[in-house]
Amino acid sequence: MNQPSERHIAVLTDIIDRHPDPNFRSMLIDQLWTAIASDSPIIAKAVWEVLSDPDISAEIRKPNPSPTWSKLENIVHRYTEGKLMGEDEQTALPPVRWQADIGILTPLPEESREVGNWLEESGNFEKWPDRSGRYHYCAKVQMNGQFLRIANVVPLMPGQLSMVRALESMAEYHAPKLTVLMGIGGDMQDKQLGDVIVATTITYYDPNASTSTGTEREMQSFPIDTKIKGILNDFFRANGDKVEIRSKNGKAYYLTMGPIGSGSSVVKDSKSEVVDSLRIFNRKTSLVETEAAAVASAFDEDHEPGKYMIVIRALSDHLDDKNDKYHKLACENAVLAFQRLIPYVWRELRNNEES
Repeated sequence: MNQPSERHIAVLTDIIDRHPDPNFRSMLIDQLWTAIASDSPIIAKAVWEVLSDPDISAEIRKPNPSPTWSKLENIVHRYTEGKLMGEDEQTALPPVRWQADIGILTPLPEESREVGNWLEESGNFEKWPDRSGRYHYCAKVQMNGQFLRIANVVPLMPGQLSMVRALESMAEYHAPKLTVLMGIGGDMQDKQLGDVIVATTITYYDPNASTSTGTEREMQSFPIDTKIKGILNDFFRANGDKVEIRSKNGKAYYLTMGPIGSGSSVVKDSKSEVVDSLRIFNRKTSLVETEAAAVASAFDEDHEPGKYMIVIRALSDHLDDKNDKYHKLACENAVLAFQRLIPYVWRELRNNEES
């Protein structure tokens, strides 16, 4: 069978639409569409992507699925086995298991716990480990009138190196349009612990040289994508420079935006040369953490059009007083900040695409 053109499909569907019997129209559309998909790699791929939706997958897994689902599943098997494509197309097949709108990376178990608890409340939560043992938590969540498919991937350990592998796993299994690194960080500006920062710039503080006069650092700056920066500017224009977040304990905390520092070493001294260097490089640096530079570097080097990243970090401790006292509160507030900010960002991204 030759590949049907868009014009052929349009003519056939127009003829079907004109038939007076709705049941007959439905039957013809079903037969026509599945017949075309059975011989069309393009349509078969579209079917395969649709069937990644957990709601549809659940329908197929029922004991007695409808004939339509059975036919579509058969098309998918033919497609993924390579019977509807050449060798080049097989290598280009994206191995997405659960397509996500938004991917969340959480380096620490306590951060992942708060995200997982929230996703689990959705009622369609699922979890599974990938081949390397990282756990993936997935759910379709309603946020401000939008249904968003959200996947949370947990690195095997904190730090830059493990974060790179988790980011690759996120892209492979979920291919989100927006990736959010979310969690906690150390305060550099004597702000209220529990407040949340969304990053405008990530300064990588690792590059250094050991000299006779001490350590010299060569800071590397990763500004966020200009489209995301514009959306953040609009969000804070509409809501104020400090957006109130009411925590679970009833206290008011605030979401702001600003530059952050990121590197492999954990900073435990407000007078360390890392802190001094960050303040010289950008006096407004709000916090330090240990993963954002890896994500920012990956997006900078391998930028894919239409893919974006955001870093959301809640302040969990001061640099001279590192303890776990405020960790749970900070993790909870990071999720609350996500829930307040990200629906706005997502809606604006979609509106920008359509305009």
